[in-house]
Amino acid sequence: MRNRNRHLKETGNRVVYGRTSIRGVITDQTCPSCGASLVYSDEYMAYCCLLCNTWLEDSCGNSECEICLTRPDTPLPGPPEGCSL
Repeated sequence: MRNRNRHLKETGNRVVYGRTSIRGVITDQTCPSCGASLVYSDEYMAYCCLLCNTWLEDSCGNSECEICLTRPDTPLPGPPEGCSL
């Protein structure tokens, strides 16, 4: 797990993975698929794994929720790079 987490780093209010980043923080929770640290997205108020490039929480279900309506299918653009799915 240490090797996986070395790819994530916090810079200010952003978490950087590779050449991309999201607004959020690295948490103590781990991904059930790959074991990497989960990231909490401040922008979309949800946990995600940047290595698997997946959200770990569904949207809230409210059809008028502006946060969920604008949330992309994956936290980062492109396919997952490091997940063992």
